Amino acid sequence: MDTDILEKHGKRILENVPRDYEGIKQYLKNHYIEGIVFYRGNGEMCKIKRSDFGFEWNRNKNAKNHGTKIKNITE
Repeated sequence: MDTDILEKHGKRILENVPRDYEGIKQYLKNHYIEGIVFYRGNGEMCKIKRSDFGFEWNRNKNAKNHGTKIKNITE
């Protein structure tokens, strides 16, 4: 793909994403997405990015995968 596509956060919801450090790291290593936004349902959110783990991110390589999130995260 040689063009960027802008997607609203929350448009694409990921299923079965691990909630621990190693699991998230492995998920991002195996899926070429910029990051994951975790939503708690009370308005709080957190974005964990590929770059947080030292993984390359070339936004033009696979731009269609931006803006994914996970819903209903509990402590």
